[in-house]
Amino acid sequence: LRRHGKAKRHQGRRLFEELKLILAEENPLDAIGRMDDFGLLTLIWPERKLNENFAELLTQVHSVLAWHRLLYLTDPCRGWLVYIMAALAPASAKEMHAFAERFSLPPKIKKELLQQKFLADKKGNSLAGRKTKQPSLIHRELKNLSEEGLLYLMATTKKEHVRQAVSLFVTSLRKVTAATNGHELKKMGYKEGPLFQKILQAVLEARLDGKVHTKAEETAYITKTFPLHSKKKK
Repeated sequence: LRRHGKAKRHQGRRLFEELKLILAEENPLDAIGRMDDFGLLTLIWPERKLNENFAELLTQVHSVLAWHRLLYLTDPCRGWLVYIMAALAPASAKEMHAFAERFSLPPKIKKELLQQKFLADKKGNSLAGRKTKQPSLIHRELKNLSEEGLLYLMATTKKEHVRQAVSLFVTSLRKVTAATNGHELKKMGYKEGPLFQKILQAVLEARLDGKVHTKAEETAYITKTFPLHSKKKK
C-alpha cells in the first residue's frame, strides 16, 4: 500500500508537470481542445467539460495574459497558474483540495492556489457590489492579491467596472507611494506604534485619491488629521 501510494503521488506530480508545460504555452487552447477530443480533460478536471462557457473562459484568460505581456512589466506571472485557477473558478474548497490531492501539488503551490483563488473571489464580490472608482478603495481591496490572483479576477469577473479596477491597479495604483515614512513621523513627534501604520496608510490613500501631491502637503495633512496633543502639566 505504501508503494502504491508513492507511485500514485509520483504519477500525479508527473501529470501536473505536463499540465504546466501545456498551460505555459503562449496559446494552449488548441492543446486543451485536443485533450478534450481524446477524453483526457475529464481525467484532469472531472468537474469540468469543454463546453461553450468553459471555452469562452479559457479564451478570456488567454486575452488577459496577452494584455499583461504587452505591458512589459517586471512582475513575473505564471500563466499556467491563472489557467488552473480559472478552470477551478466554480470549485468548492473540497473540490480544490481534491484537485491538489489528485496532482500531489507541492504544499507551497497548493497554499497559493487556494488562498489566491478564494481571496480574489472575495475581493471581486466586494468590488462588484460597490461600483466605485475611488482609487484608495480599489488599492485597499486588491493590494494583497498576487499577479496571478489579479489576472484570474480580471478574466473571470462578469462586471466591467471590476475589470477596469484591476486594470487600473495593475498599471497605475500599485506604483503609488507616499513621500513620508516612519523615520519622518518620529521626527515630527509621533511615537512608534500602531498609530504609525494608521497614519502611513491614511497618507497613501490621500495620495491615491489626489488629496495631497507633495511631501509638504502630506505633512500638513498628517498634522491636521492626526494632531499631536502635548499639553504640559501645570
